[in-house]
Amino acid sequence: MNSLKTFRLPSAAVVGLTVYNKQLVVMNNETTELCFFTPSSMVLKQRYESGIFRPKLICADEEFIYVYDEVYQRVNRLEPKSQHVYPFGGFQRANHPYHGMAVDKQRFYLLVPDLPWYAAQKVKLQVYDRHTKVLLHSFDAPTYGCRGLHSDGTVLYTMDFATGVIYSIHGETGIVIDEEHTGRRHLLDIALHGKSYYTLDVENQSVLSMRKTSKLYDLYGAPLESAITVSDVYMNNGPNPILSWETQVLKPENYLHQNLVSPVKIEPATSLSKQGFWPDKDYAFPLVHHRDMAPGQRRENRTSFRIRTRDLRYHLRVNDVADANDIPEPIKQRFLLKNLRQHGDAKTRKILDMVDAYLEFSKDSTKEKAKDIVGKETNPLLQVLKLFRYIIDEIDYTLPYQMIPLSTIMEEKKGSCGNHSALLSSLCQSLGLPTRSLIGYCIWDYDARAGYLDHEIPEVYIPPFGFIPIDTSRFMSVPNSANLPGEDLVNFGKLDRRFVVFGFSGVYDTESARFRYLNKRKIVTKGFATIDAGVYVDWQTEEKES
Repeated sequence: MNSLKTFRLPSAAVVGLTVYNKQLVVMNNETTELCFFTPSSMVLKQRYESGIFRPKLICADEEFIYVYDEVYQRVNRLEPKSQHVYPFGGFQRANHPYHGMAVDKQRFYLLVPDLPWYAAQKVKLQVYDRHTKVLLHSFDAPTYGCRGLHSDGTVLYTMDFATGVIYSIHGETGIVIDEEHTGRRHLLDIALHGKSYYTLDVENQSVLSMRKTSKLYDLYGAPLESAITVSDVYMNNGPNPILSWETQVLKPENYLHQNLVSPVKIEPATSLSKQGFWPDKDYAFPLVHHRDMAPGQRRENRTSFRIRTRDLRYHLRVNDVADANDIPEPIKQRFLLKNLRQHGDAKTRKILDMVDAYLEFSKDSTKEKAKDIVGKETNPLLQVLKLFRYIIDEIDYTLPYQMIPLSTIMEEKKGSCGNHSALLSSLCQSLGLPTRSLIGYCIWDYDARAGYLDHEIPEVYIPPFGFIPIDTSRFMSVPNSANLPGEDLVNFGKLDRRFVVFGFSGVYDTESARFRYLNKRKIVTKGFATIDAGVYVDWQTEEKES
């Protein structure tokens, strides 16, 4: 959290603030006064009565200040130079009272209840054509407590009154792309000037200012320390003995939001391994060799460790995004599959041919679908936001995972986390954006007995930020979404502390990939026999102090 500066206001009953002509404007709903301040010093430059009967919200563009009258339930336009007031009217399908307003050159934005106030269950972000007032889009706000709006032309900013969290929202898709925690509560309305946020402390009748973070990401909330044991269980279904076979064991390492607090113990112990992939380090998957398994007999691989995880949120700033041409060449050569197919060796190309049969990343239809979704957008972050919006709107989350072609996923409009990951990855690949995936396990609540599942989250390389996790399947939202509107949108650029990364998928130039796709398990049998595989997770958690 950045440090907050406090400026005491000269009058009480302030209800809204905005930025007009490089000045911070604060509205008083009892005196109807508009007070104009210099943002950096909060020196009062001008004040006058608006004449609006009961103002509640304000926003501004280059010419007018817009004021919402909560008694007459309409918006008025004030021209500060002449101090004239003009009626602007109401908006279709907008329930009262309004909780936030923002305006830019083309759009007018409202935060409104989804139903009349006495029955409201959600807060909606509604996007209107500024001139015709026709409703263009409607999205769930990040939380029920969101109050106040500000637009910079591409990104909307809103504040949760109860928690003091500032949300940055892509105005065209309604997707949360950033969160900043102020550490304060009962903050009302929000404005942005330069690189600073401004909000109202309604309890102390003050304006608070906070610099936008310069960090790439933040870890927040209390750490979760977990004791985890993953058991991979195999049974010979017969009818003949299995003489030998090999299995890879997933072994977690430290990553962005997770740190091991004990060594990883693998049973049975093994000295065999295959070179794999983990960012910024040499990494090898343990390889367990089993022998002499009679029909009906079981064998088990166990992986045990303790690990600390925290919630992570990337700060994705639209104006900082570079062009796709600025992606480093080593990243393109390894993680952009068309480049890897061109420059990889014969075995890597064979793997990519196998993968392309269901990812369909090289098909013209995949490229056409991606271009149809993103339209004329060239900003890589905004392209990925549009692809994300398409998937969460159009593709249901279902189980179990099936290795099916991309076209089938889009046709049937459903799939597991792995199918969602494949879809986003292939669409991004067709636009020239490198991808890979996180694979691991997650729990629905804070104990495996409440439910757990293996999980896959795609990462997309967005320059200059790097690989950004984007969970399109919404699996991690399941325990949180029942009473918190908008929770299906929180997993863009975020990792949950209930998810542990065990490895990476979508990296096809390793020994581990060759083992998986070309060698399988090297099963040697005496006659025909098959192996049935299952996994069981014991996961106990304890919340630690930050």
